[in-house]
Amino acid sequence: MTTSRTGEGKFFIRRKVLPYHLGEKRAWFRMFWVLGRVIPCWWDDLTHVYQAVSKEEERGYALQRLSAITALVAKVSRMNLSATEIAVDEDGERSDVTPI
Repeated sequence: MTTSRTGEGKFFIRRKVLPYHLGEKRAWFRMFWVLGRVIPCWWDDLTHVYQAVSKEEERGYALQRLSAITALVAKVSRMNLSATEIAVDEDGERSDVTPI
């Protein structure tokens, strides 16, 4: 578990996420919502380097659920521009997608 101060004496607590590897990439994603469109990106939590997720990678690794989660976050927040971090934990359970 990690904690961080968010101001006004409030704390955010979460467990340490160790991302699963899909091929040679860490299964950590930064999902952008821009005016009704989802733009999925790989995000390496160690190097902080972004790379667009290709359509082939999205199909091959069955990542469509990430876009659905991003669209739901956008719908609930009513924002036209947002970013969401999502990781697949190292146990490899794709059903255990972790919004961060």
